[in-house]
Amino acid sequence: DNDAIRAADLTDGQMTTLAGIGVNGNADGPGMQASFSWPVDLVVGGDGDLYVVDPGGHCLRKVDLDDDQYTVTTVAGAVGNSGHADGAGGDVRMSEPRGLTRGDGRTVWIIDTYNLAMRTLDLDTAEVVTIAGTPETYGHDDGVGGAAHFMTPSAGAWLDGKLYIVGTESHTVRVLDAATAEVSTLIGAPVQPGYADGVGAEARLFLPRDIVVGSDGALYVLETGNRAIRRVDPTTAEVT
Repeated sequence: DNDAIRAADLTDGQMTTLAGIGVNGNADGPGMQASFSWPVDLVVGGDGDLYVVDPGGHCLRKVDLDDDQYTVTTVAGAVGNSGHADGAGGDVRMSEPRGLTRGDGRTVWIIDTYNLAMRTLDLDTAEVVTIAGTPETYGHDDGVGGAAHFMTPSAGAWLDGKLYIVGTESHTVRVLDAATAEVSTLIGAPVQPGYADGVGAEARLFLPRDIVVGSDGALYVLETGNRAIRRVDPTTAEVT
């Protein structure tokens, strides 16, 4: 809500604002002159720069961490223009993207929430490609590529060639195999919220919002509805 990108020094807790002026907008430029519109997720890409999803502007922004002014540029999307189009740079259209995670090499995965799609950004070419999901087709079908459907996907985590996706309104964690573009449901029962540990479809989640990979190779899910942190074994699909 401050429309800002900030850094916390983990040794002493010192907080520094890198970019954003506390005013909602979509201006590029030096960090303290740039503006954002409800930034909700970020990731350090394979090039060492910081990438930020800006759902209010329907675009993807970059903060140059090697520049002492932390210059902000728009990498993909056209500010204020929602829609769905693959391509490069300003030719891309998104609809309130809300999640980012780093893939292999110089690839960033975009969780394009209201296009109900999983998309990749090539950091070398700025090209965005849709890998799975179909815009305006709201659901929870497993399948390959466009045959897979999502319900408000909000975040993703990358592990061993697979993208793990939290579906907030479907109350599930899905997995996308990047090699085949096949999507399957890892844990939870679609549109059946609840609270239960267990394996696969036996588990119940309630409004999961974020997901990360731990140093132990497990997935950790931030579950807002149950006010809980859940651990998921990606091999066995066991939830604790």
